Order: sequence, then structure tokens, then C-alpha cells
Amino acid sequence: MLAIAQSQHRFHFLQWVPASNGPLINGYGTIEDPDFQIHKPSSIVQLIRRINSEVPIEHPVFTFSLDIENLLITEAAGADEVDPEEFLEWHGQLMQDDDFRMRYRSYHYSLAVTPRRFLSLHMPRGIIDSFSAAMQELQCELRVLGLGIFSAEECARLCPRAGEHSSYLIWRMGHSGNDQILHCEDGELRAYLHLYRHGSKIELTEVFGDVALGEKIRAELTQYFTGDLQKFSSASHVFAYQCREKDVDLKRLLEAAIPNVSLLNPLKQVTLETPSRINYLRSSCLAETGLAFRGVDV
Repeated sequence: MLAIAQSQHRFHFLQWVPASNGPLINGYGTIEDPDFQIHKPSSIVQLIRRINSEVPIEHPVFTFSLDIENLLITEAAGADEVDPEEFLEWHGQLMQDDDFRMRYRSYHYSLAVTPRRFLSLHMPRGIIDSFSAAMQELQCELRVLGLGIFSAEECARLCPRAGEHSSYLIWRMGHSGNDQILHCEDGELRAYLHLYRHGSKIELTEVFGDVALGEKIRAELTQYFTGDLQKFSSASHVFAYQCREKDVDLKRLLEAAIPNVSLLNPLKQVTLETPSRINYLRSSCLAETGLAFRGVDV
């Protein structure tokens, strides 16, 4: 299995094969492609061939995690007494015209808030068509097409067993202080946040789901960056990773020794075919390849 995760123009990848004691990693790395165009099949073909030259496998089966900038995100308020599928169909007919439905495929998450709300991720069909054409040319199989931090949440559930906690945060440290956070409680998504960090100032730029919880998380992050936080109380545990070149912020977080914070990196949970010295901070972006381990005992 070849797993790829996109973060702007950088592509993080790992390749693994099944083994008796779980997945065996026989290659991982990062390549840059500033000219990559997701809507062009030829661009996808070129990218896959470059990665395949780094980790050679014949007729690979792979997963791809998209950068969230490729999608549209919306939120809708429902009613607890209405069937979710019926509501989403009705809401789509009301809010989306035929042109929108022709251009986007929509995926929905039920948010654990009252009254019921839904988070909708709208993927351009042009991206799906582009991958289909690239797969035909490469004679490969795309097993799953996922999305950034949502793939990392799967990594957290599969690798460090996040589901053993009553609630947890996934904290994605992004480029230029643009971070994302998922909050899950009792196996359900409760909030999805976009934040902007500038020094010790934290601004919530988008909140999907529980707004009050989003503000509590923002306040705790402010406490952390001013040195006043002893432990996160907004969730039982915090899993953090980065998708940026410099690891100073992630290093600082882990060195703060906050008892309910840990690094999210699949390389910490699996076996490497050729053991080597690993920079777990800089390679933590591989958390977004987590959907490749779906259905596997890690």
C-alpha cells in the first residue's frame, strides 16, 4: 500500500506491506511539486511516478489525502426528530442547484451537538475524474480518497488508540500559523476549528459545530502560549502533529511536558524494514496518511 498526503505543494508518502506483527514500512519521505495541478490527470501521473521511483512497487494500490484547500466546507442545522438522510437530501435540494450537484460530490459528518448539526465536505467532481483518468493510465487502484486532518483522526484511532479516551483533540500545526483542530467525544465529531496563531494571540477564523467549545479551546491555547496552562481540560487527550517545514512550535509543545499531550506519528507505532534514525517531529505530517491503515491491526 502506498499512502500519500498533500499539504499545499508538498507530498508526504509512506509505503507498507502486511506482516505478521502489523504493517511493515519499507519506505517514506516527502517530495515537493510547486507545479502540481490536482485537476490535471497528467500532473497526478507525474507525481505518482516520482514517488514510485522513491519507493518502487509494481501496480501499486494507494490512498491519497487531499489538502483541505481543494474542498468547500459548509454546515447545516437539522432537527433531532428528522431522519438525517432525509434532512440532508431535503437541504441539498433547497440549497444546491443542479450546477452545484454536477460539479461537487458531498460527504457529511453528523456533529455531536444539540440541536443536531451537520458538517458537509464538498469535493469537486473534477478532482475525482482526474484521479480516475490517472488510475487508468497508471493501471493502479485508488483505494481511498481522503482529507487532511480527517485522515489524521483515523490515524489517531488506529495507531495510539485515541478511542480509549472519552474525548480527544487532533491539533494540526499548519503553515504560517494557520492551524486546524478536530474535537471528538464518545466516538463522534463535536467541533472542527480553523485558527490563526500570531505569537500568543489565537484567532478563531472558522468554527463548525460547538461554538462554545471552540472558544474554550481557543482560550486554552492562549493559556498555553502564554505559559499558564498546566493541562488541557477541553479534552481528555491532545494528539498533535505538523504540516510545515520548521518543527519549533511542535517541539516546544512536547517539551512543555503537558501530561495529556502526545505526538501523532504512525512511524512510532509500526515496524520499519530498515531501522534508521527518525525525526519524529518533521515526519509527523505522515499522520495524514492514516486512512491507509483502515481495517488493519496496527
